[in-house]
Order: sequence, then C-alpha cells, then structure tokens
Amino acid sequence: STDVVATDFGRFDMAYAEAMRALTRGEHAIAAAAFRAAIALYRGDFLADHPYAEWTQLPRDHFRERRLTALAILCECAARDHDRRAVIDLATEILATDNLRESAHRQLMRARYQSGERGLAIRQFETCARVLRGELGVDPSPHTRRLHEAIRDDRELPLEPSLLS
Repeated sequence: STDVVATDFGRFDMAYAEAMRALTRGEHAIAAAAFRAAIALYRGDFLADHPYAEWTQLPRDHFRERRLTALAILCECAARDHDRRAVIDLATEILATDNLRESAHRQLMRARYQSGERGLAIRQFETCARVLRGELGVDPSPHTRRLHEAIRDDRELPLEPSLLS
C-alpha cells in the first residue's frame, strides 16, 4: 500500500484551488469560505526554520503569494459587503507581509474614509507614498493618487479594480 502524507500546505493548496474554481463560477460566498479555510491552514512560511535552504524559496514564494491573493480577494469581498472592520483587518494583514501592495493601501484608505476617519485615510496614502518611494523609488500609481485626491477633497471615490470579475 502507498502511504500518503497530508500536510497543511497540501491542504492549503487544495482549499485555494477550490476557492479559485468557485470564483470562476461566480460563487463568491463559496470562494470566500474556501479562502478562509486556506488561510486558517497557513501558519507561517514554508519551512521557515530553514530560511537559507535554496530549494525552499520557490515553494515559500508560491504559498506566500497565494495567501496574499486569498487575503486580497477576501478584502474585496468584505468591501462589497460594507464590512469595514474586516477590510481594515485584512488589508493590514496583507501590508504586514508585503507593504508594497498598493491595492491594500487603497482598501485601507477607502475603509478609513468610509468610517469617518478621513485623517487616517490621508495618512495611509502618505505611508503608501513613503514606502513606494523608499523601497522602489516610484510614486503611487495614478489610481492611488486619484483616490487620495477624492478623499482629500471629500468627493465621490473612484471605483477600485476588481479581482472578482
């Protein structure tokens, strides 16, 4: 008989694949549940206790990117449901892993502004701009700048590009 070893990372990948299939079928609630299940299985980077083992880098990047994608999709689902607290929590979790994700900065800006925290929304833009300039030597994208201007001028917010369509 063949023994099969199930790992959290294997189960993570299965839940992620299930979520993506549901997403392509337009079943957002099923996809969100599967993404939440995948994220619950993610307890840190792949073989984090072997950070210098070269062969671990590709799978580590694979799982980290999938986790960030799952968080971003859940963040968008929360935004569509007007669950600002969840948006703030999810976007903050994304930025804790990768602070160069402009879309997460924008989600935080939107949620803060819609929660009546205009000053925090503007500060989030300033944080985004500082990080992008410091790390990459670039300015925020035109989309991020338009969102900042709308918040600053207290105008209707521009639409956010969707991951769900």
